[in-house]
Amino acid sequence: MNIKNLFFSTLLSGLLLASPITQAYSMTQEEVQLGQQGVEAFNAGDYKRALKIWKPLVDKGNPIAQHNYAAAYATGKGVKQDYREAMKWYRKAASHGKADSMRMVGVMYYKGEGVKPNSKEAFKWFLKAAEAGDKVAQQLVGAAYSSGDGVKPNVEKANMWYKKSGANVTVIQDDIMYRQLEEMDKRRKGLK
Repeated sequence: MNIKNLFFSTLLSGLLLASPITQAYSMTQEEVQLGQQGVEAFNAGDYKRALKIWKPLVDKGNPIAQHNYAAAYATGKGVKQDYREAMKWYRKAASHGKADSMRMVGVMYYKGEGVKPNSKEAFKWFLKAAEAGDKVAQQLVGAAYSSGDGVKPNVEKANMWYKKSGANVTVIQDDIMYRQLEEMDKRRKGLK
């Protein structure tokens, strides 16, 4: 399966969700409460307030707040959309071991958002995130090994990563789904 098709169903599944942080980062109770207040404001559509709440946490190096800040810039919620700024904050959060931030750095390399498109660099970041336990990244690594997008194709590794992610997919099923998605896309384009 081409990684692009997997994005449609899995990419944004973790924008504001906390993924494991593999490097030690200790948060005070106040930071946890502020972070939660920011998420609640963001989910209520009060993006500017959420960003204001997160700003001191971002400045202190809180990787969860940095990830959420990046997501706001990536989506243009509460700020003007700015992929370079999003990439900056995703990288900072990733440097603390935040797996979903690592995945999002990979996504931005893959899509060429804020950087030149580079499927090999994207794969490196997907692999880092997958090894850190990000289930979506594990599926993306499986898809990359299946399609050869950014890495040499390897059916065994593709199946291993699909299995590790918990996805009920094999390379054969992956290829069938890819063909079905291509057909659906052709039909959709023909209707326009």
